[in-house]
Amino acid sequence: VILDGAHNALKLGSVVRTLSDLHPGRTLPWVLALKPDKDLDEVIRTIAPVAGLVVATEFTTAGGDHPAAVSRPAGEIAATARAAGVPAVVEPDPEAALRRAAAMTGPDLPIVVSGSFHLLAALDRATRAG
Repeated sequence: VILDGAHNALKLGSVVRTLSDLHPGRTLPWVLALKPDKDLDEVIRTIAPVAGLVVATEFTTAGGDHPAAVSRPAGEIAATARAAGVPAVVEPDPEAALRRAAAMTGPDLPIVVSGSFHLLAALDRATRAG
C-alpha cells in the first residue's frame, strides 16, 4: 500500500510521475477521497494515466489537530472517474475500500491511497495491522 497525502492535481502529478517511473506501462488501483474544495475533474485527469481502478471512498473527521472535514461523496468521485474512462466503484467506508481494492487487483500491484490526509488518518490503523 502506497500512502500519499497528495490532495490536488499539482501534487498528484508528482505521484503519477513517480509511479510511472517505478511501474512503467502499468496501471494501479487507487483508493481515493477528496475534500469538496478540490478540483475533481482535474484530479481524475491527472491520475487517469496510471489508475486502473478507482475505489472511491469518504471520510468525516470531528477535528482534533486539524479542522473538522467531510469528504466529497464517493459516488461523485466514481462517476467522474468513469466519465474519464477509469473503472470505478463506490465504497464509502475507507477500510472496506482498501479491502475491496485489494480483492479487485493482483497481489503484485501496490494500492495507492491518496487524496487527503484525512483519508490517510482514517486508514492508519488498518494499514499498520499487517
